[in-house]
Amino acid sequence: MSKKQRQHGNYCWACEQYLANEQFSGKGHKNHICKQCSKHPKEKLNDIKKIKELFNYWDQKHLSKKNIHRISILSKATNNEVAELAQVILEVAHICPYRKKRMQRILSRKKEIIPRLEKVGLIFDFYPEDTYHYKEENELNNQKFSNKKYNYEKDDPMNYDYYLYNYKISD
Repeated sequence: MSKKQRQHGNYCWACEQYLANEQFSGKGHKNHICKQCSKHPKEKLNDIKKIKELFNYWDQKHLSKKNIHRISILSKATNNEVAELAQVILEVAHICPYRKKRMQRILSRKKEIIPRLEKVGLIFDFYPEDTYHYKEENELNNQKFSNKKYNYEKDDPMNYDYYLYNYKISD
C-alpha cells in the first residue's frame, strides 16, 4: 500500500492555492494567507470569508436557528454580492432547512427562486420548468429502443440529469 500524496507548501484560504513556503510572511503563516493576498484591503478579505461561510451554510445538512440568524445578519452586509447570496440562502432556509430533497421542495413550493440560485452560483445549469413532465413507461421504452442514436450522457437512466429531465420532481 502506497502512502497518500501530500501537497507541499502552505494553503492560502483567500486564493485557495497551495503555495511555496517563501510566498508566506511571518504573520501569513499563522493566518494562512500569502503575501499577494495580504496586500488586498481588509474589507475584501472579510467579504471573501463571508462568501465562503455562506457557501458552507448551503452545504450543511441542517440549517439551525442560529445559522438562520447568522445568515440574516449577513443579508444586511454592505457588499451587494454577500447580501444577495445571503438573502437567497435565507429564503431557501425558510422553505426547507434540511438538505435532503431541498431542490424538490423548492420546485414544488417556490420555483421563482431557481433563477436567483443560478445567478449567485449555488446551482448550475438547472433545466427550465417546462421540461419537467411525466412520461409513461411505454414512452420511455419506445424512446430507449428507437432507431435514434443513443446518447449515453443524456439517455442513461442512471444519470441524475436524465431523471430530472424525464420526470417531474414532486414531494
